Amino acid sequence: MRHLLHKIVTKKTERLRACLLLALLITAGGLALGGKETPPTPAAPAEASEPGALSGLIVALDPGHGGYDPGSLGAAYGYGPTEDEINMAYAVATEQILEGLGADVTLTLYPDQLDDQEEKLVLFDRMKIAKEADADVFISMHHNSVDATADANNVTGLEVYYFTDHSEALAADIAASISASTGRTNRGDFQSYYVVTKMTYCPAVLTEIGYIVNPAEYEDLIQPETIFRTAASFTKSILDVLS
Repeated sequence: MRHLLHKIVTKKTERLRACLLLALLITAGGLALGGKETPPTPAAPAEASEPGALSGLIVALDPGHGGYDPGSLGAAYGYGPTEDEINMAYAVATEQILEGLGADVTLTLYPDQLDDQEEKLVLFDRMKIAKEADADVFISMHHNSVDATADANNVTGLEVYYFTDHSEALAADIAASISASTGRTNRGDFQSYYVVTKMTYCPAVLTEIGYIVNPAEYEDLIQPETIFRTAASFTKSILDVLS
């Protein structure tokens, strides 16, 4: 049943996903829909504008879910982008900004793998990809949900999780930066036992960027401007903490 549901959802969202990713690429490239310039990115250190500001840094971005696992269906119940698609949009936007500053970026999952039902990338596979890339930092991107008994209209905000002490500063900076640039409630950064945060050789965090089960927050989260601002915030935090 889950497999059948995902096939139905995938067919219904193909055009929506394509539009979302196209808008994202246009926005990340410096243009908003309609050909207007994008709003300014969140405040960042002056050196962020220099093309080589992150030269030599290796970043692993982990768009959560994908393949056989779409994650949460979100407030649109599958009639709009699902969690894995939204996670991917944020990862692609962040990748583009980071590469523009000279960073070497590895994704643990790529857009052409999203609908591959044979793709069963487990958490340790994602960690292995980052390790083999010799990543200097690992950021896993997710969006939050609540169980069916909770009122989704009353949950909002972002959370960032870390495990090792040397990841705490990055987690705190990401939470504060995204909150400042998007206006989303900062619910805090927390030490946790999420598997992908347990890499000890580099700072590693898992982000819950917002609650896609909240209809209002879902609508904001899929906007190209919000995606771009959040991607710029990830970049700002990497600059703040690691450069």
